[in-house]
Amino acid sequence: MVSLSPFPRTRPTSTEAPSLAARILLRVVLVASLSPALGCDDKPAPHPEPVAAPAPKPRPTVIFETAKGPVPVVVDVADTDAKRTRGLMYVESLERGRGMVFLMPSERIQTFWMKNTLIPLDMIFVDSKMKVVGVVAQAEPRTLVPRSVDLPSRYVVEVKGGYAAEVGITAGVAVRFEHIL
Repeated sequence: MVSLSPFPRTRPTSTEAPSLAARILLRVVLVASLSPALGCDDKPAPHPEPVAAPAPKPRPTVIFETAKGPVPVVVDVADTDAKRTRGLMYVESLERGRGMVFLMPSERIQTFWMKNTLIPLDMIFVDSKMKVVGVVAQAEPRTLVPRSVDLPSRYVVEVKGGYAAEVGITAGVAVRFEHIL
């Protein structure tokens, strides 16, 4: 049958349209054939293995083996000229058991000052044999007075003023580093 209507047909005639049953069957076959490709098989999806959080990075620590027992000091490491020059300048407070270790390029008499340092510090001088060779206690802040001890040292640990005496850090105490060198 030829239609002379100027409007196109919007519904197929009964001879052109597939039956409802044929359309449902076509969809079932299509979904069934695509299911494995889409990961829709009968097996449940495996649970991902739990991923452990990365272990925290160990903190650099200087341990002083005092007569009272080991005294750990968690430190920032001054291992470049820029870090050694800045040191603890502008730091407004320092907790007990915290500080900074200065890794000096060579063993010699080391001299420090307190320019722009806002808090009193103890300076603990350590030689290359890892022994304390002297302590400058309660260094006065904001001064240019040179501070040193009479023996050569390779490392200097700065802690809160008064802390060294409080925990028994004196000349002759053995020292070890963890996660520093």
